[in-house]
Amino acid sequence: LGYLTRTKDHKRNLPAAYFIDLATWQRINLVYTAKAMNDLRQIRYEAERADLVDRFIHVVEHRYGHALAGLVERAKIALTDQSSAEVKVSLPGACFAAKITRAGLEETIHGDIERVTATVTQTIADAGVDASAITAVFLTGGSTAIPLAKREILSMVPQAAVIEGDMFGSVGLGLALDAQRKYA
Repeated sequence: LGYLTRTKDHKRNLPAAYFIDLATWQRINLVYTAKAMNDLRQIRYEAERADLVDRFIHVVEHRYGHALAGLVERAKIALTDQSSAEVKVSLPGACFAAKITRAGLEETIHGDIERVTATVTQTIADAGVDASAITAVFLTGGSTAIPLAKREILSMVPQAAVIEGDMFGSVGLGLALDAQRKYA
């Protein structure tokens, strides 16, 4: 869709903000504003690959952002068990495919994983427990299925048994139980 492509003068990359908004589930609606559309048309004018930005504009004009995000999410889930996957976009007026790899995903999320492991390390320290005393780790949430995340977390407590919950429902259930406890 034009992310990280260059301007016609080759002096810089296209501005990334709208691409990031389109890739962030809770920010997708922000690209549907009149201001965003005007900015995208200006970006298209400056783009070396206007055809890619045209695709982006088409996705925005037809409000396909969440549909596109769903396709990417399915491909990301496929990377749990496969080394590569393909995002096949077949939306009216926007048909293309993009290959993604587990290595590329891991490179992209490496900093996030470092922050998670730092938080786990701090939590263990705050609890005053030695990591070797932890006998079980409950993995929940879709991100814990990402092989790099799982590997890094478990490497911190290698003797712990792994307990896996409902990857996609347990976080919501936990939030609901906490809300019930606080507000009921």
